[in-house]
Amino acid sequence: MNATTYRNFEENTSHHINHYALIQEEKTLETEWEELDIRYYTIEAFTCLLENAGFTSIHSHSAYDQNEPPMNSESLVFISSKTCSYL
Repeated sequence: MNATTYRNFEENTSHHINHYALIQEEKTLETEWEELDIRYYTIEAFTCLLENAGFTSIHSHSAYDQNEPPMNSESLVFISSKTCSYL
């Protein structure tokens, strides 16, 4: 796999271009390109988005344990709930 990443720090976004190759016996059998856009949020900003969408009981923790996520964490889990009113 080869990857190229373009990061826009002003908008908290990144654009990734990944190239995968299936190689067997030193021959390339297949290749695939993948593009992925990611937007980064602070914990406070994402919590606000969830609240504005009607979610309650919003909690976050580290991705691999139940501890408080460090401020510079690159991955974390949000747990929240929302009552459906369409029934």
